[in-house]
Amino acid sequence: MYAQPCVIFDADKINCKLMTIPMKQRKIMRRTGVAVAVVLLLGSALYVGTTRAAREDAPTAHAPRVRVAQVSADAAAMREVVLSGAVRAPRQVMLAPKASGRVMRLLVDTGDRVRAGQLIAVIDGTEMWAQTRVADTGAQTAANVVSKTRAYYDAQVKQAKKARDLARKAYSAARASGDAAAIAQAEANYELAKKAYKAAKRARDAQVVAARAQRDVARAQATAARTAAANTYLRAPFSGVIAARMVEVGDLVSPERPIVTLVSGSERRIDLDASRDVLAHVRVGMTVAVRHGSGTQEEATVTRASSIVDPLTQKGLVRVVLPRETKFAIGETARVIFHVPLPDVPDGAVAVPRAALTPVAHDYRVWTVDGDGIAHARIVRVESVGADTAIVSGLDADARVIVAGSADVVDGSAVEVVTQ
Repeated sequence: MYAQPCVIFDADKINCKLMTIPMKQRKIMRRTGVAVAVVLLLGSALYVGTTRAAREDAPTAHAPRVRVAQVSADAAAMREVVLSGAVRAPRQVMLAPKASGRVMRLLVDTGDRVRAGQLIAVIDGTEMWAQTRVADTGAQTAANVVSKTRAYYDAQVKQAKKARDLARKAYSAARASGDAAAIAQAEANYELAKKAYKAAKRARDAQVVAARAQRDVARAQATAARTAAANTYLRAPFSGVIAARMVEVGDLVSPERPIVTLVSGSERRIDLDASRDVLAHVRVGMTVAVRHGSGTQEEATVTRASSIVDPLTQKGLVRVVLPRETKFAIGETARVIFHVPLPDVPDGAVAVPRAALTPVAHDYRVWTVDGDGIAHARIVRVESVGADTAIVSGLDADARVIVAGSADVVDGSAVEVVTQ
């Protein structure tokens, strides 16, 4: 039996050589090779099955959860104008004392209802009341001086009048006697008596006027002192509610430092200064959004839109009224949102929430989500930016944009859209 040549590759030297193998050994080797092949095939199948099962049992990565918003082509033609103002009541005043001093008594607190004329606070007026007593005494003294002056000079006038009357009778008697010398003397005496009488009256009038002037000055000083002392009492000018209390007992206050804020009426309003371009699109009865500092929002109604603007500021009054159940407190600052037509809006521009914009180099990126839930990165051109929205070009009018949860989004990957 002849041996047949076969080729065997040496793994180290990468060469081959001829070997002569007996036929019987070749059969044994063939059977052994088949067995080895079967074993290898079964092992491969087992490995594939095990790997597939492991892959199926392994947890799959969850798609990022995102919130989306629909872009608006109609809103793109509008821009947001934000005006800020303080919340007020229809009747509202900040009450400050007319006198400076330390607060001795504080009779109200925030939320208290008060009546017109009710005492709210008392300022230390010890010195003022002492000055009032001194001034009152001075006024009374001056009034007494007027009375005494009048009495004294009335007596002088009365005496001068009596002397004049006697001189006139003597003159009449001398004329009746026909004695020329007696007539001349009596006439001279009569003329002197008349002049004395007139002088007494003039003196009386002058002295009384001077005394009255001093009295009036003293009275004015007393009145001023009493007014200053009375100013240490702060009273409510009208009935209402104490909206705020700004001081405590013992604090130093002055006319420039209010003690309380007094309001009347349940309505809450905001007065705003609006420019001409905003006034042109504001109408009485329209609804606007009012935003709190915390981000909460309410709807308010425009009740007044001035047709006249200030010639210096070129602004006019817009008044909005908050709902009765408003959460805004008196004195809080609120932001009122107006939507005004935007001129020269590019064709195809849409409005998107500002939260959808992500700065990328010198551009802005927006993540969109298609109908199959796949996210796509889009570079857009920002035309304008408002308080909450932006006008952009480069998006379809029916696009949905991601406004929250985009941190883990990959371009072309699936996302899960949630509503909360």
